[in-house]
Amino acid sequence: MTYRAGTLKRERRTKREVVQLDSQILDVLRADHPQSVRHVFYRMTDPRLPEPVEKSEKGYRHVQARCVRLRRSGELPYAWVADMSRRGHFVDTFRDAGDFLQQMRELYRADL
Repeated sequence: MTYRAGTLKRERRTKREVVQLDSQILDVLRADHPQSVRHVFYRMTDPRLPEPVEKSEKGYRHVQARCVRLRRSGELPYAWVADMSRRGHFVDTFRDAGDFLQQMRELYRADL
């Protein structure tokens, strides 16, 4: 955004440009998923793309917002975008008592 004599000039993408950006995001994730939003953002900063994104916090927020809209619309499967920051809660499971005993035996360490 630039300020000029009390006015605020804001450059926005046209509808055609937004459709192109969405297409680029989907193409990247279709070819290789899951990916983080940050990875998709860096792919979108390639100046050779028809609709590149500026390499800035503003550009990152724009790609992030487009990913959210694509996910909510159903065009982008939720599983294609990985959120590596979330911690998983996992419970150990075993096939049977023998499997349990084998895994516990492998964990055993003698107190020397």
